[in-house]
Amino acid sequence: MSMNKGKAVAFVAGGAVSFGILSTFVRLAQHDGYDIPSITFSQVLTGTVLVALLNLLPQQQWEGSRSFTLAEKGKVMLHGCCVGMISTFYFLSIRYGAASTSIVLLAQSVWMGILLECILTRSFPSALKAGAVVVILAGTILATGILHKGASISAAGVGFGLLAAVANTISVYCSGRIVVNKSPLRRTLWLSLGCLAAVSLVWGGTLWQHFDVEILWQWGWILAVAGMVLPPLLYVRGMPVIGVGLSSIVTCLQIPAAAVFAYLVLQEEVSGWQWVGIILITGAIVVMNTGLPGVKKNLAQIEKGY
Repeated sequence: MSMNKGKAVAFVAGGAVSFGILSTFVRLAQHDGYDIPSITFSQVLTGTVLVALLNLLPQQQWEGSRSFTLAEKGKVMLHGCCVGMISTFYFLSIRYGAASTSIVLLAQSVWMGILLECILTRSFPSALKAGAVVVILAGTILATGILHKGASISAAGVGFGLLAAVANTISVYCSGRIVVNKSPLRRTLWLSLGCLAAVSLVWGGTLWQHFDVEILWQWGWILAVAGMVLPPLLYVRGMPVIGVGLSSIVTCLQIPAAAVFAYLVLQEEVSGWQWVGIILITGAIVVMNTGLPGVKKNLAQIEKGY
């Protein structure tokens, strides 16, 4: 059954908000005494189990084939390893910084994606994209508050946040190129298994020494639903309908969602300048994907030396 555009936008928006509020749940789990290795592993393990259970449901007509070759399974699992590093670096960024700023650092994958595109195509970005990158970087400086004395995010927080953005850039690139014509639900299962393997390899030693299984039913399920189950399933249903451009805009909702939730639930201070930075980042992504009246035309004329 086909989906109308309005419903598709709602699906993508729901996925973005779900991922945005994930950082708050990570903070709350930390407040309960759980460390980052346990939080990351519990999310990925529970998420993998939930996705496996969803795969037991009858196959839907819109899904596509659930039959994967050994090579396809391997490719998707390698992609999953990359996704596992996103969770690892992102959660470490939250550990050393603020929940409201870690998502901003993750959003740097926007300009990193532009840079990767330029490298792969051996071309320079358009003036519109270059301008958007400058605005995004300026907005990031304001949104993270890294220039303010007593900023709530450390150098380690910034570093891990940018590593998460690099991993996310690679993941986005893989998402549109690796086994895209098969069942999204089955693909998510193999991706989750790869993610679980990577996280287990990174944190295995620490988890072996001290892992409290209570985290699985206290926080594992909500971390899994918010970060591993809802976003990919909602995205895979809505994004093909509304396209890449509008999807990029709607997923920006994860940035203000993270800030608002952190402010309301964690009482994290979000200054006026940080809100300005968030608005600048969101606005730059919107303009980059849609253009304002006359902007694209004028920039095109400039590029041609008009």
